[in-house]
Formats: sequence, C-alpha cells, structure tokens
Amino acid sequence: MRIAFWISRSGPAALVSHLDMHRAMGRALRRSGLPIAYSQGFNPHIQLSFALAVPVGIAFDENWMDVTMSRDVFPEEAYQTLLPHMPPGVELIAAVALEQSGPTLMPLVTRAAYRIDGLSAQDNEALGTALQILLAAEEYTIIKKTKSGRKPVNIRPMVHGFTPGEAPEMLLSAGSEGGLNPLLLLTNLLPGLTSQITLTRLVDVRTPLGMAK
Repeated sequence: MRIAFWISRSGPAALVSHLDMHRAMGRALRRSGLPIAYSQGFNPHIQLSFALAVPVGIAFDENWMDVTMSRDVFPEEAYQTLLPHMPPGVELIAAVALEQSGPTLMPLVTRAAYRIDGLSAQDNEALGTALQILLAAEEYTIIKKTKSGRKPVNIRPMVHGFTPGEAPEMLLSAGSEGGLNPLLLLTNLLPGLTSQITLTRLVDVRTPLGMAK
C-alpha cells in the first residue's frame, strides 16, 4: 500500500536541499520501524518520493511524501509511529492512504503559491510595481543558468498571479512539467533587494486528501 504524509518545514530546515531532505526523511522512516518497501536490484532504496522538490531557502506549509509500504498499515498508526522520529524543523501534519495503482503525486502539482515575509515598505512597493509590469506583458525574458550554460527564458507563462499586502503572495508554475524558482524571480525583479525575507510555500488545495480511499 501507499501512504502520503503531509509535512511542513521552517527555520534552518528551509536551508536543506531536496536531496538532503530526501535522505533525512529516509532515515526517519527507517528509525520508525514502519514496514517500508524497498526497490529491487543491487542497491535497493526506500520507495519514497515528494510531490514537489522545494528549492533551498524556502520554507513550506505543505509538501506531500509518498511512501510505499510492504504491508497494509492504518494511516493514523503510520502517523503516530513516524511522529517521534521527524527531523528538527520538519513537522508531520497528517497521513492518508493512497490507492496502490493510483497516480504518483508529482504530476498533480502544477502551480505553487509563495508568501514573502520581511519585505521593507520600499521593496514591497517596488516588487508590486515590477510584478504588475510583468503580468501586463506578453513576454518577459530573463537570463537563467542551466547545465548547458546561460540562456534566455521567457518566464511570463510561469507567473500566474500576485496578491499585494504586507506579506505579498505569488502564484507560480511548479512541478515536474517545469517551474519557476521564486528566489530567481525575486532577484531578477528586485536586483537591489536589501530586505531579509522569508519565502514560504503555502498550502495547495489540490492535495492527496482528495485522493484518499
């Protein structure tokens, strides 16, 4: 069977890379004693995946961890068993059962909302102006570093919305189909950013709770 665990992270845990996050949760699952399933082959590994690979430096209120079990386990039992072994700064919020033959979680995430805390009034105003210009444009090209070098990328289709306020929010493309790193967007829109900001990915209404048995 498969169980989806809803987790959040904050503080220093936001500085952990996706690969290290994967390793940390793998260690927590092994310590918990849950009947986790492993892949076949010469180097077996835990059958574990995340709905979204959140970039370094970003906290999140929600991400989902898809774990395959070697036998049936009640979600509440799995939650209570894993809870004492969670890494510092990572909170376990819920667990739900998924259909064994159901879709993986990664393709379900196509957009992500991010809240920006800590902006000065000046930076907040500048960001609002810059995003209004971006959203009104048909094309907005930035230079992005890739494995093959630096290349121009039109990010306009990846920015879907902006909600102004003391802690403004941005809705951006995310997931396996290609996403936009909010830190990359901010550094391009506000090259002179001086505020010590905190970025948090917010709860997505399209969660595995809707896929539960």
